[in-house]
Amino acid sequence: MLEQLLAGDDLLGQSSVGRTFTAFFRMLNDPAQTRTAQELVDRLLERDFARSLDRDERERLANVFSDLYEPAQEVLDVKTELYRSLARFVRSQDFRQHRVLLEALQEAQGLALAQKDEVPTRAPFPLELDLSRVLISSVSQHRLKDPTDPGAPAEAEVHDATALGIEVLEDLVRTHDIDIVGLTGSVNQVRGRSGQASIGDVLRERPADQGLASVIGLMFLATNHARAREGSTEIVSWRELDGRDYAARIPAFYFLEDVPVD
Repeated sequence: MLEQLLAGDDLLGQSSVGRTFTAFFRMLNDPAQTRTAQELVDRLLERDFARSLDRDERERLANVFSDLYEPAQEVLDVKTELYRSLARFVRSQDFRQHRVLLEALQEAQGLALAQKDEVPTRAPFPLELDLSRVLISSVSQHRLKDPTDPGAPAEAEVHDATALGIEVLEDLVRTHDIDIVGLTGSVNQVRGRSGQASIGDVLRERPADQGLASVIGLMFLATNHARAREGSTEIVSWRELDGRDYAARIPAFYFLEDVPVD
């Protein structure tokens, strides 16, 4: 049967059920026959009994052939897939391996049945069987890959901390056009409400409009007009112009008096 299938013989289609289905499917795909059948349905809907039907029943009767086309196509797809599966099975090496294994099992079973009345069940068997060398492990040992897992994040780049002198800060303020006047007003406004303010306090209440440049400007003002707390640091955060958030550890300065406006 498999050889005939591979040769192209449609055994299912040659059966009585197959021939009936084939004729029915051809009728569904034949425009002339479909039109004739639909005219018959329309005539039925014009008869007196159709008036007693509700709307859903009339629609089902009117669309009977279109509703039958989808399951008919489904049957045809299953039939086609069956042929393909059989063809793949026969053309693969698995078919030959299964056949050889089945013949070996049948031969061993025949020899065993022939000797069952001559060899006692407790007779010693002069054969040593070696243990299998196959490594057996559980599927649960393997860790499944999550396609949504982006993997380990890249290592953060760490830079050595360096001290910024007043000359360096002054040069940064001058070359980057930092708004010192605006930062001075922010410091005085925040300090005026609580009596003292650190750089972090100012940034929490008045966001850094110029990003890192505002942080550098506040450090410049703190170096000149604030009191440093020896050995203490604080972490300040700000948002850059590209929308990303950053943070840095800086020496702790406290503004105890208003910064003069130059």
